[in-house]
Amino acid sequence: MLKSNFILVPLYMFPFPGAWDPLLHAAQKHPEINFHAIINPDSGPGQDSCPGPEYSAALANLIAYPNIQTLGYVHTANRWDCGSNSNEICTCSQPLSALRANITRYARWPRAGCSSPVEGMSRGSNTVFFNTGVRTDEAYWRIADHINVFENTAEVFDVNGLSAFTGTGRYASRSTVIINGYEGSVAGLRASVDVLLNRGYKSIAGLYISNHNQPYDRFPEFWEGLVEAVAGFV
Repeated sequence: MLKSNFILVPLYMFPFPGAWDPLLHAAQKHPEINFHAIINPDSGPGQDSCPGPEYSAALANLIAYPNIQTLGYVHTANRWDCGSNSNEICTCSQPLSALRANITRYARWPRAGCSSPVEGMSRGSNTVFFNTGVRTDEAYWRIADHINVFENTAEVFDVNGLSAFTGTGRYASRSTVIINGYEGSVAGLRASVDVLLNRGYKSIAGLYISNHNQPYDRFPEFWEGLVEAVAGFV
């Protein structure tokens, strides 16, 4: 039986040969764990109607595993000159027409006459997944299936304050966190996973923890330890 908790995987690295193998190996070894893999060819699906041949082949490998769900990344900003120093993301600055076009392009991949591996991508659940990375307005929970409510370093993460991000626990079962810059031991990693996934009704749905400060171009060095920690959760 698949566990309800999952590992959220920001699979933003280009699918060079072997680049996505850690995820494939983990999915094969642990069919009881769900993996939600976020695909991001170019801050979205890119401008072409079909993914490139490298992505087509890599996606075919992903969808061969029933415990890997693919999510298409769509950026909701198109400016990065906000904030006091004019170097922050301008939230929700992407025109609605561009957002719709990107979502539609992903949805049409299986039917756009693309290569045969992509034709098998019709399996899906139309999951709506937001990444606010911060405390979220109540209205967003009425739209999304899941929301990533924290995306920051382990240094500033406070599990005791997490309930403020999840509606005092009401939305915990639909919440995820991304913690980067983790410098603790594997034993400490297991303890962190247990704390996040073993909180009763306040347990979150999914997580991703990395030792890298920029965790999206490679898997964490303790990737296997993270997977084993989630697998060992009861």
